[in-house]
Parts: sequence; C-alpha cells; structure tokens
Amino acid sequence: MSKIEYVKLSVTDEKIRERYLEEIDNVLQSGSFILGKEVELFENVLAEYLNCKHVISVGNGTDALFLSLSALGIGEGDEVITVANSFIATSNAIKLVGATPVFIDVDDSMNLDPNCINKAITNRTKAIIPVHLAGLAANIEEIIKFAQNNNLLVIEDCAQAIGVKVNNKMVGNFGDFGCFSLHPLKNLSVFGDGGFITTNDTRLFEKVKLLRNHGLINRDTSIMIGGNSRLDEMQAVLGRLNLEFLNSNNRKRVEYATFYKENLKEYPITFPHVFENTSPVFNTFMIFYEDRNKLREYLKQYGIETKIHYPKLITEQKLYLNERKEIKKTIDLNKKILSLPIHPKHEFKEIEYIVYIIKKFFDTL
Repeated sequence: MSKIEYVKLSVTDEKIRERYLEEIDNVLQSGSFILGKEVELFENVLAEYLNCKHVISVGNGTDALFLSLSALGIGEGDEVITVANSFIATSNAIKLVGATPVFIDVDDSMNLDPNCINKAITNRTKAIIPVHLAGLAANIEEIIKFAQNNNLLVIEDCAQAIGVKVNNKMVGNFGDFGCFSLHPLKNLSVFGDGGFITTNDTRLFEKVKLLRNHGLINRDTSIMIGGNSRLDEMQAVLGRLNLEFLNSNNRKRVEYATFYKENLKEYPITFPHVFENTSPVFNTFMIFYEDRNKLREYLKQYGIETKIHYPKLITEQKLYLNERKEIKKTIDLNKKILSLPIHPKHEFKEIEYIVYIIKKFFDTL
C-alpha cells in the first residue's frame, strides 16, 4: 500500500469542489466580504447545530479564547487554571490578557481532572479553562459544579470537540463561553484560519461582538477598545458548506476509532478514558504505549504517518518553565502518546492496514 498520510485535506470530490467554487463566486459578485450576510447565516446555523443562544465568529481559535477572557474582565494579577497537554494557544491567550496560567493534572481521559482544582486555587484564581482534548469530553459537569460552588468562571476550549455531547448537551454550552477553532485540521474547518465563540449570556454576546470589531457600534462610533478578529464572507460560506458534512464525518471517525479499539484491545496498548453519557468525535485518535517511539518508527517503515500530541507540554516551553504546576500524571502519560490516522477521508482499508501493521509489530517482539 502507498503512503498513508496522517490527514487528507485536499478536495478530491469534483461535485463538492464545484459547489465551493460556485458559492465563492457568489460572494465575489456580491462585493460584500466582511461581516456580511454569509457570516450572519453561518453564525445562525452554528447556533442551531450547537443548540446555543449565541455564536460570534472570529478570526481564529486563539482569538476566541483571548476575546472570551477579555470579555470576562480577566487580566493582570488574575490566575486561570488549565492543563499543560494542549496546543500552546490555550495558555498564550491567558498570557495575552495579562493573567497567569496555573497548570493542574489530567484524569484518564487526558482532560482536566476536577479533583485537582481545589489544590490550585488561590485568592487570585478567577477562571478555569478545561480543554476537550482530541474530541473527548472533559468531566465538564463536575468542573462546572466546582466552579459554581467557588464563584469561578469557565471557558471551554472546544477547538477539537465540535459535536461532542455530554448527557445530550453539546460542549460549549456548559461554561460562560465555548471557544472553537475552524483550522483545517479541525472536525469542522474552513480553508484557512477561523474560529467562533458560543455563549448563552446575551450581555456577554454583545460585549464580544464589540471586542472583535474595534468596539464599533456603527461604522464611525467606537464605545470600547477592541481588536480586529472577523471571519470573512468566503470562509463563512466554506464553513457553512462543511457543516453539512460534519455529522457524517464524525460518524466515520467514531467508526474508525471503534475498529482500532476492538482490534487492538488484546495488545499492550491502552486508550484515553471515555466518560459514560458522552459522545466523542475523535479529532485525533490517541493510544498509549510504553515504547511509542519504537512503534512509531516501525509504522513509518510501512509508510504510515503518525503524530504525537504534543511532543512538548506547554510547561516544557521556554516561556512557561517557571509557571506553577502539579502535573505528574500528565507528564507520565505524555511519554506514551501516539496518534494514529483517523481522518474521514481515509478509506476503511487504510485503517485495516494500519491495524494489520501494528499487530505485525507486536507479533515480532
């Protein structure tokens, strides 16, 4: 078999490609390119899909986090509890508003462990940012319960988790804000950068709308300091079209994940825990194996590309070495992680081949 890439991003379906081009041409003909009817339509269909009150589209997922923190008034002198096994954008957003990230440990789902929050709280703690890593739900109901009992704000980092449900409620609806990325590697993507924020609080919705566009209430009048983080019309069109395929693509990811688990369960491999009453969407499919580098090299010899999420924890990045942290389990698990291909454009025979090669690896030991 030829090389199996970790993801497949090119548009090979000619009918879908033609539809993209037709819709983009409509935008070109309209002469409206920023915050027009296509952006509003995309925000509305997202709100309907996620069953939330408000959606605000922004320039990218990092801006979604930054603007949410800003809207909640979090800044200099404040602390925000989060995890170290995320893309660095999560903690960078905290730093960008002038606050300090405090890193706590994860549970067996590789997500923030609510049992570890209490030890990290100080009189400066203002918020928690749990990350629904890899399209698996964090123990969000327990996190929210703790936050409410301790007067803390919650921003859900849902960058990898659109479509995940907890007790039939979409993630992004539990905290004060939900933050999503539309990066090409996400389950719902555009053809470039993009992101959006969810909230069920109308006051916060109105504030973020101002913050994303220079605080403008009309073309000429600004009532607060804001930035420029606007999703353009063409990306809104592409996001809306891709939303039509999200459920079927997520089902394919679940199908592939189930096949991996069923066929590898007899081998010395384990998987992140999936909580009951949750529906994962497997943005990535992570396995744990003690000698993951040896397995990774073996798969590479057979043309199978894999990834490690993440080769460096945030706390191993130079700018975060001195931040407060208690993350022993995170460190231990991160040494064992290997992410296998699970993109919906992979063919089932490719997933079967990957499983075959992994079994062959263990049979040679």
